[in-house]
Amino acid sequence: AHDEPQRIAIRQRRVGGEITVSYGELFDLARRAAAVIAERAPAAPLIPIFMERSIASIAVAYGVLSLGRRFAFLNPRLRLPQIEDVLERAGGPPLITDLPALTALRPNTLPDNAFLELSLLLLHLEPVPKARQKLLDRVASRCGQFEAVDLSAGRSDFEFAAGTAPAAGCCLFTSGSTGASKGVLIAADDLYHRARHEIAAFGLTEQDRIMNLLPFSFDVGLNQITSTLLAGAELVLTASWLPRDMHSAIAEAGITGFSGVPTIWDDYLAADYALGAGADQHRLRYVTVSGGSLPPARFEALRDAAPGVSVIKTYGQTETFRTTALLPAHPADKTHSVGAAFGDVQIAVVDESLAPCPPDVVGEVIHAGLGVMDGYLDGSGADKLVDLGDGIDTPRMTRAIRTGDLGTLDCDGFLHLK
Repeated sequence: AHDEPQRIAIRQRRVGGEITVSYGELFDLARRAAAVIAERAPAAPLIPIFMERSIASIAVAYGVLSLGRRFAFLNPRLRLPQIEDVLERAGGPPLITDLPALTALRPNTLPDNAFLELSLLLLHLEPVPKARQKLLDRVASRCGQFEAVDLSAGRSDFEFAAGTAPAAGCCLFTSGSTGASKGVLIAADDLYHRARHEIAAFGLTEQDRIMNLLPFSFDVGLNQITSTLLAGAELVLTASWLPRDMHSAIAEAGITGFSGVPTIWDDYLAADYALGAGADQHRLRYVTVSGGSLPPARFEALRDAAPGVSVIKTYGQTETFRTTALLPAHPADKTHSVGAAFGDVQIAVVDESLAPCPPDVVGEVIHAGLGVMDGYLDGSGADKLVDLGDGIDTPRMTRAIRTGDLGTLDCDGFLHLK
């Protein structure tokens, strides 16, 4: 923002065209968002963000960080009772939202008292369409507190120091697939260093254009923001992960890398689109498989469908972010593994007493080093975070996360999940 303020930071593709923001403009928007939050939520340590994946929502997150607080991107598929539960656990802060997210809640179908206990702060960069103003008026009349703020017209003189790491960070909510959703607290310093190591692992430069398909409430989607912007590259937000729309975006926007979950890759393979050398205007150089594993045959099919493109397999959890990666430089005979630890992460496979298992012996995977969470929002986590003491023969592996996943480590340090 200081050295090259005109460089494009984010390109948001949407129906009817796209909008862009430069690094200088993004810095200014973050400063405006910080001013709004400091004034309207002066005491809230955690700021929930229920917005579409957008330039505005990213600006809000950086604005929250600049205040030394935690932001929490909420999954856009959450319904009102789930949002209320998050707000209650966070101590009742105002909910930062926008028109698309608020509309998706279908407020006209909810009881008149549904929003009564809520404090809503709606942020926008463009004028509210007249067709939507009636909806906002209805919500405002039913809320405990409601305010709509135009970020583009907010204060731009709010001062915060650029380049310094705030003391807080973010909160990511788990999917809740194995129980109640938990708020995972991640330090800002960890976010920053994780981004630096992903830049190194994926070879990001300012010439890259990284496509984002995944929710910001998902650690991989969040990492795409931090690593892309820290590299001085361009983040391209796309609204659709339909194979034909992805295929068009890759060519039209000159995408060089993106991350997909197994369902995205299954759909893409079923549609029989080519990636890489077989695609028009090819600039794509890498993709990742994250958020779950593809069966070996599907993984090989993806590699076959992407000639000239590095297909990177990753493994991790919300509490750990990405733990391992299978990178192009790794030996060909390791493709059935989920790779090796990277970016100052350490992993081990341990038995029930937390003693390390010999190579190729099944045990529980534990994660230490970069990516270890601060804890859970509700103060729990004693069974997840463990102090290993001298149990592992690695000096820095003292505080670790028990993943609950079973696997083996081979003699070369590659992880094989069971």
